Amino acid sequence: MAQTIILSWCPGMSDAKIRTIFQRSLGSYRIATSLKNAGYSVAILDAIGYLTDGQIEKFLNEHIDKDTLWIGFNSTFISFNDTRFYEIINNVYDYVKRKNTKIKILQGGAITPFIVAFNINDKVDHYILGNADISIVEVTNLIKNNELVSKVITSSFFKEPDVNNISTDWSNDNFNILDKESIPIEFGRGCIFKCKFCAYDLTGKKKGTYIRDLSQIRDELILTWEKYGTTNFYFIDDTFNDDNEKMESISRMFSTLPFKPNFSCFLRIDLLNKFPHQIDLLKNMGLAGVFFGIESFHHDSLKSIGKGLNPDKVKERLYYVRDEWKNNVNIGINFILGLPYDNIKYFEELLDWSMQKTCPVQHINFVPLYLHATGKDNKILQPYMSEFSINADKHGYSFDNDYKWYSKTNNLNYKICNEISNEYNAIRNSHNKYADFNVTTIKNLGISNQDIFNLTIDDLNKKYNMNNLASSRFKQYTEKLGL
Repeated sequence: MAQTIILSWCPGMSDAKIRTIFQRSLGSYRIATSLKNAGYSVAILDAIGYLTDGQIEKFLNEHIDKDTLWIGFNSTFISFNDTRFYEIINNVYDYVKRKNTKIKILQGGAITPFIVAFNINDKVDHYILGNADISIVEVTNLIKNNELVSKVITSSFFKEPDVNNISTDWSNDNFNILDKESIPIEFGRGCIFKCKFCAYDLTGKKKGTYIRDLSQIRDELILTWEKYGTTNFYFIDDTFNDDNEKMESISRMFSTLPFKPNFSCFLRIDLLNKFPHQIDLLKNMGLAGVFFGIESFHHDSLKSIGKGLNPDKVKERLYYVRDEWKNNVNIGINFILGLPYDNIKYFEELLDWSMQKTCPVQHINFVPLYLHATGKDNKILQPYMSEFSINADKHGYSFDNDYKWYSKTNNLNYKICNEISNEYNAIRNSHNKYADFNVTTIKNLGISNQDIFNLTIDDLNKKYNMNNLASSRFKQYTEKLGL
């Protein structure tokens, strides 16, 4: 039985192309650790989108009793059209209220502020905005004492977490970690950059701040290796290489580990240009998958979002790291369509580059610029909105009656950019390989490094039937839970 229960949605659930063994969302496990440290019992059910209503109800039935205070949903990786997620919330609400009317339904995660702005669900009792691993303890105390009134709780109103007190208790058997499973690790929070399209909080932090004590991270790495045999990790820092001193310190720490890790992370290509020795440093540390925040090859658009490195130099660096990391690292990037100086001719040139046989990137995805039309004057939502959303008019954007953006300066709008993105993705997808976090995740399935780096996703599916492998691996998780 548990006083608190967390139901988590996983990355990649909406895309059958990347339905490998699920990737865990660290937030659920950080919250569980905070609650346990505060004396509350916790149960976690992950990857709920892969489960049937019967399996979810069985899990709840085994953990709900008169002392259960709340059931919380982690919505970080849902999209607005994930109808299954909302269906699960509604079903759980109806089921739970029949069991114990006092149990509260909570929802948190990165996308929650915008759900609050667009689609408040009557079957959610309380929404929690921001990093909830500290606020959740106070929220739980208030629920326990029947004192929580607010529908929306903003974590930024609570004391910020001590960055050296945000370890995750991966030794907790209730987490049901699988043998040799990839684990998410957090080295620090926030980003020293403040791109104008970015809606994450803690952007623009000072260099060297919000970084955890490396001895604690070392302990986490060794614990997961000793307990589960884990050697594959995904580091979830917004920009892993945002501080050169940090990178060199991590490299030194890695050299003291009793095993060789493999990892995926987010990197900035302009910082590899500024600190080229990081390229070998990362390779020697065990880099296997990377996501670069490239966003655009249009120089004026890049400058408009706060990225000044010339696109020709960006391309040159991509070719260089491809050659340096060849057959060891798969690179993934996104291109945002609809930035202030974009045009159709540029889009066509972008597609041509991405389809060249010499293209240095293994996975390319095209996405339309997304702006939020509501909440501009809402002080609660503003911390979670991009500069482009807050001051859309200053950057040449307006909104139609459906809250979709359009630009009079370049005759583009969301619908056009979304259609082009879908068209380009359909063209490019057959050339894509697994990259970024998916590299270290699919290693769980027994795929060889040679095949990961040499075969496209389509070719891997033909050779291995990836969904069958993933389903078999996921079955190990449900069997651990008795589902």
